[in-house]
Amino acid sequence: MKKILFALFSCNLIFFTNPLEAHINQKGMDKGFFIGQMIVYCILESDGVISKSEASQYIGITKRYMLNTEDVDIDIKNYVKNYRFTGVNKPCNKLIP
Repeated sequence: MKKILFALFSCNLIFFTNPLEAHINQKGMDKGFFIGQMIVYCILESDGVISKSEASQYIGITKRYMLNTEDVDIDIKNYVKNYRFTGVNKPCNKLIP
């Protein structure tokens, strides 16, 4: 029982919103996707798994995807454009192209 509760709690930390309500809150899923990608590449770069240039390249791909996809809401596109200036993830701002 503890393992099941831990798994449910862990999934709630991974997903920004409830995945069963993705069709209701698409903005939350898009924002969670972007933030999750940023965090993963930052962690991989800081641990030395990938180089700084590779992390910057992957972050650039994620950023271009979010900006060029028509299904993404304009509020999320503005958030992605200005993510470097939000001060949310200052150590990883050097990786954002």
